[in-house]
Amino acid sequence: MNDNDRRQLRADLLDELDKIELSPNDHQSAADGLRVVARALEEWRQHIEEPRRRVTAHPILDRYIKGALGWEWIDSYQNRKFAWCGAFAAHCWMDTTSNMIRQRSFASTYRLREWAKNTPREIDLTRARAGDLVIVGKRKAWGDHITILERIEGDTLYTIEGNAFGELADGSRGEGVIRRQRDASEVAFIYRPLEVDL
Repeated sequence: MNDNDRRQLRADLLDELDKIELSPNDHQSAADGLRVVARALEEWRQHIEEPRRRVTAHPILDRYIKGALGWEWIDSYQNRKFAWCGAFAAHCWMDTTSNMIRQRSFASTYRLREWAKNTPREIDLTRARAGDLVIVGKRKAWGDHITILERIEGDTLYTIEGNAFGELADGSRGEGVIRRQRDASEVAFIYRPLEVDL
């Protein structure tokens, strides 16, 4: 077989691989995604707002940064000094994914992209469902902000987010754990953990 035939064979094999549909067992189950949303809504109902000054004890620091990410070396938190959207997502996925996956990959949009690119973890908008990690913003190649998808209605995504501005549990608008509506045009990437990520 000459080089051209080998290249063609490799291209044909890659085309065939691209056509393979994942079985439902390859991704986390829909029930796992619903558990993630339930946990996110539970956090939202607790009305967690950004602290007004540096704190050494606060849900953002204790539950999300130290608890879900395991970053015990961070001893205080101050608004706008740490982007904790990924730490919030890690907390919501805590009972479903392994510590290693959460601590290594959920902390930032860049880390999530490195974890998911060229794998079946990346989901297109037509297959998105509750609990998926929706990365919004397109200023950076890997997106700007991590959200959790609650549901989709038409071109509107309903999300639950940490480290964001939106609707707080009491109906007011503020910064912290919020619910928000986003247009589908804001989506940069959508990720869903695989069974191997347990």
